Amino acid sequence: MPTWYCIGILAVLANQFAPEMGIASLNPGKAIMWAYIGISVGDLASGFISHLLKSRKMAIFYMLAFTIVGVAIMLFGNTNSETKYYMFCVWLGLGTGYWAMFVTLAAEQFGTNIRNTATTTVPNMVAGWFR
Repeated sequence: MPTWYCIGILAVLANQFAPEMGIASLNPGKAIMWAYIGISVGDLASGFISHLLKSRKMAIFYMLAFTIVGVAIMLFGNTNSETKYYMFCVWLGLGTGYWAMFVTLAAEQFGTNIRNTATTTVPNMVAGWFR
């Protein structure tokens, strides 16, 4: 859900949030681009974080907490410029960049005979919950 909300709502509908935040205009394409730059870096960082913590679950937990803090500051803080909004898109991308680790964690929960099925099914179930 955090990935869908951060990208599907806050980035895609950036131009709808702009007037409410006192920003002249926002380009949703730019917001999505900055969010995906953050996701790319977050995917790499999640591996290092999990290695340092020696726990994938704790790394995902901390990244989710980072995302929640970013959403709260973005929506209730003083986000009154285009630059700040795009900065928060990068922040939210960093926080939601745990997807590769999430799929790996899901695959490890199953035996070798159905690991491939689980690895492809889990992300589809997550996506299906929000459509």
